[in-house]
Amino acid sequence: LRQNEGRISRRLPVTTSSDTGVELLPVEITPDEPKEPVAALTPSLSTQTTVSASSCKVEFRHGNMTLENPSPELLTVLIRELTGRGR
Repeated sequence: LRQNEGRISRRLPVTTSSDTGVELLPVEITPDEPKEPVAALTPSLSTQTTVSASSCKVEFRHGNMTLENPSPELLTVLIRELTGRGR
């Protein structure tokens, strides 16, 4: 319950329509600028099994959000919420 201009009202339930199409957003992974020569990085990249990002940029219709050094858990939650699977 919340009070609005002297009247007590209930919040309306959140309505979601399952017939609206899910729109996948384009994702682009841009590697950081190498701090060493590429030849020195080649052996370590071939043995590396996981890829990590130092930043994650999400573009919305009316703005942008950039996360610096996001944890894998935060990225998982972000993807889940943006795809609507968290409901």
